[in-house]
Amino acid sequence: MKKSDDLSHWSSPVTVLDQPFHLSFPFVFDYAGDVFMIPETQASESIRLYRGNKDLTDFTFERALLTQPRTEDVKFNFCDSHLLEKDGIFYLFTSVSYNWTYHLELYYTDDILNHDFVKHPLSPVYIGNDFGRSGGSIIHLDDNYYRISQDCSRSYGENVSIHRITALDKHVYKEELYKKDILEVGGKIYQDGGHQLNVIKYGDSYIYATDFRHVSWCWYQLYLRIKNAFVKK
Repeated sequence: MKKSDDLSHWSSPVTVLDQPFHLSFPFVFDYAGDVFMIPETQASESIRLYRGNKDLTDFTFERALLTQPRTEDVKFNFCDSHLLEKDGIFYLFTSVSYNWTYHLELYYTDDILNHDFVKHPLSPVYIGNDFGRSGGSIIHLDDNYYRISQDCSRSYGENVSIHRITALDKHVYKEELYKKDILEVGGKIYQDGGHQLNVIKYGDSYIYATDFRHVSWCWYQLYLRIKNAFVKK
């Protein structure tokens, strides 16, 4: 973690969380007067909540929000989890790959510190490798909510798309594709794509954070190419 008051001058990096399993996709948010983080911890077979100290130099484990044992069908467990608070309810989005197909699962609770998460009756709200894995946290802009997805239909993180959530409560979930493939793949920066977009308001401006991908050989890409070669058109 690095800090800045003006986005030009930055502090030295500090490790704020060290765990004996893979960490990524750190979703950070304010709640009940403290700062919390939900990193991707799929190797632990759980979605874990961490609370930050006063100067955010250390995060400690608070509780497991969800747990799910690994089975033969589960290839990736609880990927890229994040929250959306709406009308006093916290909605938890997470992606699970069953037999190499991503399912976007949705849960909810009214208290993330003390109450259990309940699976939404329409969960999974999307099934497919094109839009089923998140590529960033929910964007709230002009009374609209936008979900970010990453394209994993041919290989991991080929592009990013945006979906507008048109209805969401404890009984209903609806979304529509707002803009597909927002990254200019093949250009100078996004030569082979990218897999995340996050947006935050800073003062009167918005900061966009994204990434780019340069492909090298990997076993999963080879697997998908072989699989796609045998898929009937």
